[in-house]
Amino acid sequence: MPDTQGLQIWQRFVNARGGINGHSVRIAFVDDGADPARHRAAVQEQVEKEKVIAFIQNFEALTGQGSVAYITSKRVP
Repeated sequence: MPDTQGLQIWQRFVNARGGINGHSVRIAFVDDGADPARHRAAVQEQVEKEKVIAFIQNFEALTGQGSVAYITSKRVP
């Protein structure tokens, strides 16, 4: 996917210059299989176990609504 490749290029560019405020950027890709329950579980795992601080380019038209309240309550952009 061109979007995925674009994010990977951006990640390499940012990290080659010291990251953001000295922190390396790590991009994780998760496939929810178009299953809302799997989407919600994946979002929660990313926030609680992987310590994700932001979500970008989420293609979740069919599954994302179930995680909005959770993401909002955790104040994750």
